[in-house]
Amino acid sequence: MSNRQGLIEDEASEVFVRHVRAEFAFFESMIFKELSARWTAKEKKASRKAADVIEGSDIRLRAIAHSLGQPLLGLSAEMVALKTVAQRRDVPETIRPHLLAIAKSAEAHVAYSQTILNRLLDVRPVSRTEVDVAQLVADVVNEVEAFADSLDVRIEVDELPSQNALVARELVFEAVKEIVRNGVQAARPADRPGVLRITHHEYMGDLVLDVIDNGTGIEGAAPDHPLSLIASTKGRPGEGLVNAELSMHVSLGRIRIANTSHEGTHFEIYLPELVSGLRSDR
Repeated sequence: MSNRQGLIEDEASEVFVRHVRAEFAFFESMIFKELSARWTAKEKKASRKAADVIEGSDIRLRAIAHSLGQPLLGLSAEMVALKTVAQRRDVPETIRPHLLAIAKSAEAHVAYSQTILNRLLDVRPVSRTEVDVAQLVADVVNEVEAFADSLDVRIEVDELPSQNALVARELVFEAVKEIVRNGVQAARPADRPGVLRITHHEYMGDLVLDVIDNGTGIEGAAPDHPLSLIASTKGRPGEGLVNAELSMHVSLGRIRIANTSHEGTHFEIYLPELVSGLRSDR
């Protein structure tokens, strides 16, 4: 038949259509299997790399924490010896109270160091779970708010949707907190009231947090500038930003600079709702 008249709808044409559909379904299955074997999403590659880095860091952290235990025990013994010396009769009365005050203060520092050491020794691998994003942001703001008040910076949070993200909560909490703290302490002109806004938008079904400050921007940075290349105030790479980026990669999310200028900096924090499949856009 000519293409003007089309295909006659009869039993033969139905068999032909079923055959064509079956061939295409078979071809699709072959192509999908091939791509699945070859094409790994960038998030998953970054996640595996970050997981390896963090696993190695955990082992190294435990080794360092164990090594710190002995010096702390030695310092505790020295504090006891210092208090004993302070109580000796040949120590002038005017000096004794100062020695005891120093010993007491040092003991408090040692006790606090021991608490941190115990936390380091208790480091365990993290796992992804469903996290209420609105509650996560509220917890971050609650922890950072006093710091913001001390710098006279107002934090504004738009209403967030009731949506869960599949992330490692402890890591993402620290990552979001680091970005918020950076926005709070961003340099601002003296006549510009400090404001930091937290809002959101969606990207391919995933929730994206927008953290926007009104500082003077990040010098030398541009959209999608690697966070590892942003220097701290001491001229070194900002360890907080690097750790935040690694933490998000472990959760198959990411952090990117959406914009930065003398009017402020806009960070985007991508929080995956589900473990993503094949994606070519990231």
